[in-house]
Amino acid sequence: MAKVVINAGHTASNSGYADHGAVGSYSYEGDITLAVAEVVVNDLSRVGYHALLVQEDDLNTICDISNGFNADVFVSIHCNSSDDSRAHGTETFYWHTSGEGKKLAGCIQNQLIDTFGLTDRGLKQCIPGTPTNFCVVRETDAVACLAELAFISNQIEEDLLNNNVEKWAHAVARGISDYFAKG
Repeated sequence: MAKVVINAGHTASNSGYADHGAVGSYSYEGDITLAVAEVVVNDLSRVGYHALLVQEDDLNTICDISNGFNADVFVSIHCNSSDDSRAHGTETFYWHTSGEGKKLAGCIQNQLIDTFGLTDRGLKQCIPGTPTNFCVVRETDAVACLAELAFISNQIEEDLLNNNVEKWAHAVARGISDYFAKG
């Protein structure tokens, strides 16, 4: 069966590392992404995928672990943030030259939008020399994407993130399964 690496973006607040990602009014990105990633890995493992959870403070280490695992697919889970507390929605990034990455990102984005009905901010390209030049999407050998589930800086979406961990995770896992089903 396929090998999948699920990266919980940033680090949990109790991890001893400093980068907990974006901060909402009462939660840390790294705590939410870890909770979601744990369920995704369990979902995928139950249906036969060889799934590995990675949450590290060093982006190169994350890529090295994924590449050493010989992952077929790599998904990094994040919570978006903005100085504008009204910013909202879901978006998923893929490497600009990867047709398979775009397909994976589309499958996950579709499941997230179908599940929560948030604003569809669409698929976004990771492009060198821009703020979206995400190392974990660029440097992993696997088909890769980075999902920004919702805005932790938006009170309504922060509540959705915290109160629906399993729903977020099931949507991501279904998106990954959809990608493999489409061959």
